[in-house]
Amino acid sequence: MPAESKFVEKIKKHWEIQKNWQLLFPFLGVIVLAYSSYKLSLLFIKDENVLINLLISAILFYILLKLTLLLFNKLENKWKVNYKVAENGEEVLKFFERSNFDFDLVLMDLQMPVLDGYQTAKFIRNISDKSKANIPIIALTAFAQTDIKEKTKHYKMNGFMGKPFNPEKLYKLLKSYSNDALNEQVI
Repeated sequence: MPAESKFVEKIKKHWEIQKNWQLLFPFLGVIVLAYSSYKLSLLFIKDENVLINLLISAILFYILLKLTLLLFNKLENKWKVNYKVAENGEEVLKFFERSNFDFDLVLMDLQMPVLDGYQTAKFIRNISDKSKANIPIIALTAFAQTDIKEKTKHYKMNGFMGKPFNPEKLYKLLKSYSNDALNEQVI
C-alpha cells in the first residue's frame, strides 16, 4: 500500500470518516491554513523574494497547524466526549444493533437523509432492549418552528437544540446526560 493511502486511511480512522467526500473538510481546512500562512508571511516580510515568502509561509503553516491541532486536542480532552457520527438514520440504527453499544445520548439531526430523525427516533423507541430504547434523544434542527417542540415530544425525544448551537450549552447538555454526571449526582 502506498504511503499516501496509509496516510489517508489513518486520517479516515482518526476522524471516523466513512465516505471519501468527507475528506474534503480536513483538506479544505489545510488549504485555508496554507493560504492564511502565505498572507501572514506577506504581512511580516515586505520582501519581494518569492522563495523567502514561501519559506516563511511554510514555517507559519507548521506553527499554525500545530496550534490548531493542539487546540482541538485540548478541547476534546477537556470535554472528555467520545462520539460517533452517522450520515443518516439507517447508520444510527446500526449502532443500536451492536453488542458493544455504549452510548449515553443521541444527538439526532431531524433532517437526515434516508431515514429522518423522527422516524429514526420512532425505531429506537420500539427496540426490545429497554436500555437502548430509553436512551435520551436530543433533536438538532436548523428550523425555529414552534411545532418542533410538539413534534419531538410526539416522537418521544427528550428535547431539542437549534443549529447553530452555543458550544457552552451543548457541553452542559452532554454533561447532564453523561454517565459520569449521573454518577456524580448519585454520590
